[in-house]
Amino acid sequence: MRTIRQNKMIKIGILVLVIGGLTIGFATFSNNLNIRSSTTVSPDPDNFKIVASASREDKDILTITPTVNRQELLNNAGTATISNAKNNFSITGLHATLTKPGDRVTYTFYAHNIGIYKAYIGVFRHTNIGDTGKVRICTARDGATESLVQEACKNIHLVYCLRDYESNVCHRAIAEENVITYNGSPHNFELPIGDATEISFYIEYDYNSKYSLADGPFDVELGDIRIEFNSTK
Repeated sequence: MRTIRQNKMIKIGILVLVIGGLTIGFATFSNNLNIRSSTTVSPDPDNFKIVASASREDKDILTITPTVNRQELLNNAGTATISNAKNNFSITGLHATLTKPGDRVTYTFYAHNIGIYKAYIGVFRHTNIGDTGKVRICTARDGATESLVQEACKNIHLVYCLRDYESNVCHRAIAEENVITYNGSPHNFELPIGDATEISFYIEYDYNSKYSLADGPFDVELGDIRIEFNSTK
């Protein structure tokens, strides 16, 4: 009887240890999969990683050369620079010289998902220029009237396009001051594993009869753009 009782005690002890081990193992497994914004799966920091590049093929090209809709705009359109950080990147140096409504300068780059998890766009941030409190600054040039340029500056929009890799549809939105105004749901825009998603920013001189038009060319400087990513919708 003593032997039978001892065997039962041993079996119960083993069962307790097994259940405890499963509980700890499940907790550890769950914690490792609990990915939040701006964090990575421990211990490998490369499990969730997004980098930007000016090329779909080469991830190391960090200078964006703009395209224009009028050849005259090309000489004064500044190149932009990509700065990659942890699960986000910034675009700096957005600059153009515009003359009339319809002028547009475009900066196109690619967000590469080089991690092992799907990624989703979290936040677009259009930041102020230095301590000016402004996201855009317009300056008259070549004899243009400064007061008219400042009115025309209100017609300058920063528009972005997220290109869906399956449908090739461009999801557009306009940045107004520090707020991004969305069409559709870019917050849930997916970046597939191992793929590159095309993103474009347009500096557009729009026509709005509410504001006066400039009587000559003027420089437009825009604040930096920061794009952050999440591992969940």
